[in-house]
Amino acid sequence: FLNAAPGIEVPDVLLQKIDLLITNELETQVITGLPVTDQRSAHQATASLIERHVRQVVITMGEQGAMYSDRDGRQIFQPAFRVQAVDTTSAGDTFVGALAVAVCSSMEMEAALAFAAMAAALAVTKTGAQPSIPTLREIQEFAKGVSNAMN
Repeated sequence: FLNAAPGIEVPDVLLQKIDLLITNELETQVITGLPVTDQRSAHQATASLIERHVRQVVITMGEQGAMYSDRDGRQIFQPAFRVQAVDTTSAGDTFVGALAVAVCSSMEMEAALAFAAMAAALAVTKTGAQPSIPTLREIQEFAKGVSNAMN
């Protein structure tokens, strides 16, 4: 995994070695030269990175959600969960960490993205960086609430 933060230029020779590249809108623009402002532009940017031989790409877009693409042509858009944000300091890092945990726990990508989005949503409801990172139990409780709200 590579979380190219803060935004750095990444040479193609390195991109080809990355299994999963995770960037936000600004970092993506630094790497691709393409602005990311919505789902459509995120799709274009992920396609550009896949053309440069990245295996899988996730672009996080804050309250708009996240876009995933892979070499097999699979695209997944994960909307952000709506919460009352207090402090967004650790949202991105929490998303990346939770996604890594989920992928390394053999979750399917769609479930892994939802898990990461829930973790990030919970993180913005608290102040501070480390204190705002949710526990597994907090994410599981949040997931139950989301599931109940959908039924």
